Amino acid sequence: DPPLHVTDHDGLPDLEAIAAGQRPDGRLPGIDLLGRPCTEREVVSISPVELLAADFPPTLLVHGTNDKLIAPVNSQRFAEALRSLDVVCQLSTFVGCTHEFDNAPSYTEAVTTLIDVFLRRVHEDFELAAEIKDFVPFP
Repeated sequence: DPPLHVTDHDGLPDLEAIAAGQRPDGRLPGIDLLGRPCTEREVVSISPVELLAADFPPTLLVHGTNDKLIAPVNSQRFAEALRSLDVVCQLSTFVGCTHEFDNAPSYTEAVTTLIDVFLRRVHEDFELAAEIKDFVPFP
């Protein structure tokens, strides 16, 4: 299928149409990312996975399993690529959640706690070892 580029009435990307135009492998058509027809080489050049190196900073990925805009497989691929470079990485998924679930007040505390625990682990704050070991986002 050819890539689909659509905008809403304000000229902004139409997120629903972009989500509907995802390729079967979960990748977005490059035209949706660059805003113009592009070559496969250009698409690869803007892929976050292609920009990774061993000195990439520790990374926490948070993704809803019901995300229709950016398929969860993209975060899984990114995490695998980071791990293959021995970059500290954590992928935390929220079952049944959509794309912007972390903006919902009901998830704010859980996501904030995930970030806090991740940063403390990365910075080797050993005083929190027990807290991290026992951490459960939804008791």
